[in-house]
Amino acid sequence: MIRVGCCSFCLGGLDLDESLRLCRSIGFKHVDVSAADIGPKAQVDQQEAAADPDKQAQRVRELAEKYELELEEIFLCPVFVEGKRVEVSNPDPAVRKALLENFRKICAFTGGAGFKSIMAVPGTPQDGISDEEAWANAVETLREMVNITADNGIRLSTEPHAGSLIHQPPAAMRMAEEVPGLTYTVDYAHWVAKGMKQEDAYCLHEHASHMHARQANPENGHAHVDVGAIDFKAIIDDLRKRDWDGVIAMEFFGGVNHKDWKEHAVIQNVALAQQLEAMAR
Repeated sequence: MIRVGCCSFCLGGLDLDESLRLCRSIGFKHVDVSAADIGPKAQVDQQEAAADPDKQAQRVRELAEKYELELEEIFLCPVFVEGKRVEVSNPDPAVRKALLENFRKICAFTGGAGFKSIMAVPGTPQDGISDEEAWANAVETLREMVNITADNGIRLSTEPHAGSLIHQPPAAMRMAEEVPGLTYTVDYAHWVAKGMKQEDAYCLHEHASHMHARQANPENGHAHVDVGAIDFKAIIDDLRKRDWDGVIAMEFFGGVNHKDWKEHAVIQNVALAQQLEAMAR
């Protein structure tokens, strides 16, 4: 079953409570939450989640219950180690080990809060080593991360995107083969903005557990609904042929107090959500 949700972190300038309340008030039931940062601007501070998983999980769980929301995915991206973002392809084994230790604690928070999945990043090429060495580091680390997420009753997802080791669908398919249990959060804006034909990425649906959605075109990876080139009807048709069961979360970033409708996060996300819900019926 295809369901439509929203990335609560794309509603700019709001804290977690405010963004979850807004998501529910504009009609969304399924939400993603960000733990991609540290400090006062973070929805969920990674370091706080790792330091006290139970307390932070209770806070998020209670907010979700308060607004009658289903928690879908934690948007993690790179894991912080000693205040710095660390890639899974990092060349230093000791640094990757520290990454996994922090990831294990964050997964305890994620599972405890009631999320279904956690989205990490797939790694990037690294200075001083070959791309194949970076690939091997990423594969080794992601395999361990799959095991950690399974121990916490959640899925590991990652997002293929430009600049990463899986910047093309064939590379993503190879990664999925080499890391059993890895799933993908698919976002067509990444592909279409680079001029790729969207049908070249349909193969990723085989491994997709979650999706993000906003319009895009070859000139703009963050386009408003009336100038986007993504054919979401064709995407949904392919998902339905596969009996795909998951959530497509709206991810148009913008200010909620912005006066221009073309840049207004609420207007753009609701408009696209309504289109997708009609297509999925």
